[in-house]
Amino acid sequence: MLKTLNVSILLVLVVSVCANALERIVPFAVSTPNIDGILSSGEWSIALHVPIVYPDITTSPNNGGFSGPAPEDANDLSADCYLMWDNDRLYFAAQVYDATVVWSALLDPNNLQDAVQLGFNPRNETGNWNGSRAATIFSFVAQTSDSAGPQYYSKNHNTSYGQSGVVNMSGSVTSDGYIIEGSINWDQIGGVPAFGDTKGATIILSDADSDPDLDKTYLADSSNIINSVNTIDNMDYWNKLRFIAADGCGTGALATSDIDKDCMINFKDFASLAETWVLCTSPVDTNCARAN
Repeated sequence: MLKTLNVSILLVLVVSVCANALERIVPFAVSTPNIDGILSSGEWSIALHVPIVYPDITTSPNNGGFSGPAPEDANDLSADCYLMWDNDRLYFAAQVYDATVVWSALLDPNNLQDAVQLGFNPRNETGNWNGSRAATIFSFVAQTSDSAGPQYYSKNHNTSYGQSGVVNMSGSVTSDGYIIEGSINWDQIGGVPAFGDTKGATIILSDADSDPDLDKTYLADSSNIINSVNTIDNMDYWNKLRFIAADGCGTGALATSDIDKDCMINFKDFASLAETWVLCTSPVDTNCARAN
């Protein structure tokens, strides 16, 4: 059975009609997590929680799939992943359960063994992720084969930054797998989102239990029709992240009167409307409330 952290988790899922994708709600961080490779109690308590486990990942209402050999059970490969944000960074964590860990050197990013990959598509483009310079996949490992420690590689940026800078990350090895914690500057992934913005994203678990040259297992939080690595790479099947305020918007769409898209209707919305009042004079035009 998939193990879970003993923290209260905000998990809100909204079904999208586009490519069978889900829309996942990412809350604004109340406090900044300590990126130390340790999931401290309560540190990610308000974060979006994304469980990735086979076969549940392929079963509604979950939305994901796999390629390569199927894991034997959740202890063989599964993860609890967490996401939240603020105006500076996107924060990400994963506790991965992996019965047999195989580390790569990370010098060859195309031959990663056991790693967590976060794909981000800031412009919601279509097609293969590496066809757009705006989209990228960040690969995180908790350990390397030469014991160099936790590292990451930014595909499409073709850069390994170490453990600080525009990407801050840490990792630790556990008795039943490993932990990744990281944060990414918004200038690396399309700029700071406004409240209510949606961005394409996926989380991929890469696993190699024996010979690195054999087919690896990939579990991905993308649409549930995945059957190949090529489909994992296709952004048409990635899910969506909607970035909201800390108190949340619920499961419905943003209210028309929530002009600044902070998930609250208050005098700030009235002030925004008043600033542009004369730009719209038709009482039957529903777009009047959205004037900005």
